[in-house]
Amino acid sequence: MIISRSRLIIAVAAVWGTTARAQQPWQAGPIPAIVQQPMHFANGDVKLAGTLYLPEHGDHLPAVVVFWGAAMATRDYALYQQLASGFPPLGVAVLVFDRRGSGESGGANASSTFQDLASDGIAALHALQHTARIDPKRVGFWGLSQGGWLSVLAASETPDAAFAISCSGPLVTPNDQMTFAVSNIFAIRGYGSAALKEALADRQQQVDYIAGHGSSYEAIEDATRKASSQPWFKDAFLGTVDQVPKTVPDTAILNDMLYDPVKPLEAVRVPLLMIYGGADPWVPVAASIERLKPIAARKANISYYVIAGADHTMSFPKEQKMDWDNASLAQDKAESSEYFLVMGSWLTRVLSLR
Repeated sequence: MIISRSRLIIAVAAVWGTTARAQQPWQAGPIPAIVQQPMHFANGDVKLAGTLYLPEHGDHLPAVVVFWGAAMATRDYALYQQLASGFPPLGVAVLVFDRRGSGESGGANASSTFQDLASDGIAALHALQHTARIDPKRVGFWGLSQGGWLSVLAASETPDAAFAISCSGPLVTPNDQMTFAVSNIFAIRGYGSAALKEALADRQQQVDYIAGHGSSYEAIEDATRKASSQPWFKDAFLGTVDQVPKTVPDTAILNDMLYDPVKPLEAVRVPLLMIYGGADPWVPVAASIERLKPIAARKANISYYVIAGADHTMSFPKEQKMDWDNASLAQDKAESSEYFLVMGSWLTRVLSLR
């Protein structure tokens, strides 16, 4: 069940982002109502758990598998619940599941690679293909930030995906993205240029060490201990002493730090929507768009938008603080109506063609 594009555009602004509230005498329940269904599935030996959100009625429904931001690993974050309340009234089911090693999902998150996480999403897609009321030919991916990378990667690796949406997924390496983010967070926190220079040098020293050249373990351990005493240490996103590998090169860590998101982008064949906020301090949007433009010019399946003034989660904070503590992230959700309208219109058009 997919409502018409015109109805969708009207409906998105009305229903997206609504949350359950205590019923008052003058309030009516939502129509269509949203039902929740527990989902348990596996990727090899890793058992995964989530919740499927569906409109109360309808069959052969398209569905979206949600990938997580790096620090938002469980299904209860407001940003995911916003999708869970927004898509089903438009006739699209949403599966939000806990990342491996988090919530009710098994496995180990600390040692997982992008490949592992993408394959978990593919396992979720396959589970949906065998779920009642879901159209197996119209299941795709949505992801935010790191999840944007995973959405594209997963779509490039399975012929079963119908579409992919990447929100705030940078087209630079994770190492370059974090250098950009650290520079901005240091400016916002007022740590100063000397502290930033030191932090970036420490970050590069760790990268060189992990790659198997540069400093010895003892030297890295000493430098990391010194850095950890600085007030800016957590905001530099440096590995702690316990996290520095003793044996190098560490290929798994290095592959994640130097992951090139352009390679899977080139391989994606299904319709792909990439959305960025024009005021995102976490992602080098201008650099990402410069890499994206020539690829999109060659690949008709790629659409992209930059939402003016929106930040990393498509919000418009009065003051950009780049807070990344769990309490802040748990409540963070999109505010841009343009983001919702673009995504809803694009998704309806894509699904109507399948």
